[in-house]
Amino acid sequence: MLSLAEVKEKIGRVLGPTYPDPAVARIAGNEVYFARGAYEKLQQDPLAMRAMTDAVLAIPGIAGIFRAEELAGGVKNLSPTRTAVQLSYFPGRSGDLYLLQQPYWLTESTPEGSKRYTGTGHGTPYSYDQRVPILLMGFGIKPGQYFDEVTPADIAPTLAALTGVTLATREGQILRAALK
Repeated sequence: MLSLAEVKEKIGRVLGPTYPDPAVARIAGNEVYFARGAYEKLQQDPLAMRAMTDAVLAIPGIAGIFRAEELAGGVKNLSPTRTAVQLSYFPGRSGDLYLLQQPYWLTESTPEGSKRYTGTGHGTPYSYDQRVPILLMGFGIKPGQYFDEVTPADIAPTLAALTGVTLATREGQILRAALK
């Protein structure tokens, strides 16, 4: 299990006394939010950035790190993994770093001294975590079972098609096989 407390501690140790203490304000899911001004300072210090990323990449369970400025670029023709991470990036809301965990690893994010909760979601960019069962029923839906690979991104376009709403943009596909 990937320990986010270890990530926070290791970043603080590597950045040391020249950065705010703590350097990391919080970690939510796989996103690291630095303390005010810390990430901007880190962006101006390539040696500290390299030392920090090397230290985090050495933690068991970490497969990669994406920086906010890399994800904001909108680069096309990426690997499916990077594309999935980039699609989840929202400027101003997403973290300064996205920690890509190793496949099939869970993250431990329970605060120190709190009751430990375990489980998983559909938050990693790997295909096994992106494919989900979807149950549709009601007006406009054909009875049956469909075994196409679908993602959570397919739900909104499908519901929009059912209700006659036109989406300005969309990432998912309309699940036409299930519609009357």
